[in-house]
Amino acid sequence: MVRGEGSGLKTARIRPQGPLDITTSGEFRDRAWRLIEEGVRHLIVDFGDVSAIDSSGIAKMLAVRKRLADAGGKMTVENITRPEIRKMFETLLLHTLMEIRDSVKEAEESR
Repeated sequence: MVRGEGSGLKTARIRPQGPLDITTSGEFRDRAWRLIEEGVRHLIVDFGDVSAIDSSGIAKMLAVRKRLADAGGKMTVENITRPEIRKMFETLLLHTLMEIRDSVKEAEESR
């Protein structure tokens, strides 16, 4: 989903499914980069259907976050349902680099 927001700001939501790992994270990155090239400046990543994430998935997320930041945008991660994924995000201090929201509603309100 992509929609316009106020003065030309665009928000998009990506909902990866299954593991975000070495076999799938490249596809995630490529899709996110296309959205950034199309003018998206707030990317919401819905983790509701993500079953696992490895170092490759984290690296791709950080690459997307950097590209967004360089373009004046931000990334919000929402709906992390698996405790082990939430623990990894906390351990790696990812909340210091991107917004982490419990729900879809919170992520949308963070715009």
